[in-house]
Amino acid sequence: MCNKTDPHAAWLNEWRSEMECLEPVEEDSPEEAMHSNHRHELGALLANTPATTPAGLVAKLEWFKEDLGDLVTTMVGDDLNSCINTLLNSARKQVKPMPAPAHAE
Repeated sequence: MCNKTDPHAAWLNEWRSEMECLEPVEEDSPEEAMHSNHRHELGALLANTPATTPAGLVAKLEWFKEDLGDLVTTMVGDDLNSCINTLLNSARKQVKPMPAPAHAE
């Protein structure tokens, strides 16, 4: 059996980290632009790179819900949110628990 992995979970963790980096940063500063641009690039990777594993699919769906979910479900309704949750739960059942990421010190 092949131990295939997708980069999506790492991209999602980095995308989340960039959001944390933005919290203390002054608005309209070069640092804010740097973090925002990197976050946008990671979002584009998550959106446009096909997942080939259940873990990759979970990361894509979690990113979608965190980044666009409120906007989309507000416009479309709860059925979409329910559909995404069903997809997430189905994919999570196929994924072995991943170890927590090591934090750089």
